[in-house]
Amino acid sequence: LTVELPANLRETTLAELIQLIELHSASGRLQIIKTDTDERASIFFTQGQVVHATTPRCQGEDAIIELFSWDKGKILFSEASAIPPRSINLSNTDIIIKGLGEAQETAEFMIGLPPMPTVLRLNTSSMSGDSGEKITLDISEWNFLILVDGRRTLQQIFDECNLSQSQAAKLIGRLLEQKVVVPIR
Repeated sequence: LTVELPANLRETTLAELIQLIELHSASGRLQIIKTDTDERASIFFTQGQVVHATTPRCQGEDAIIELFSWDKGKILFSEASAIPPRSINLSNTDIIIKGLGEAQETAEFMIGLPPMPTVLRLNTSSMSGDSGEKITLDISEWNFLILVDGRRTLQQIFDECNLSQSQAAKLIGRLLEQKVVVPIR
C-alpha cells in the first residue's frame, strides 16, 4: 500500500479505512488487533474490494459487519501471500452502509442494558410457569444463557459468548425484557 494508514482505530473509522484502501486499489490483509482484549480480526482486499473477513466469532459478511462496532485496535496492512476465497459479495459501499447501520443499532441496544460490571442471574421465579408465556431459544441462545450464572458480569458474558456484540446486545436485551435474566444489585 503506497499510502499511510492511521495506526489505531481511535484515529479513524473502518469506513474510512475501506474507502482509503479502495481508493488505492490495494490488495492485501488489513489486520485489526483489539488493544484491550488482544482479539484479532482480518479483512482481505482484492484490488480495493473487500472479499473476506474474519473475527474470533465469525467470518464473511457477519465478520465485516461486526467490525464496525470495534472502536479501538491497532491497524496493520500488509500484502497477503494468499487471499482466502470470496465470502463477501457486497460492494464496499453496501458494506459501509450496512455496517454503520448495524453499529448504530448496537449502540442503541447497549444504552438500554445495565452497566457492563453488572452481574446477571437467571430469574428462577419467572420459570414457575405461572405466566403461561413460552420462550423459545435456539442453540446459540441456550449457550449464551449458560453463561448467566450469577457470577459473571455482563462484560464477561459478552467476552465469552460466541456471538457478535450486536447479537449479544439484542439477545440480552430480549432476555432482560422477558425477565428471563435479572441484574443482581
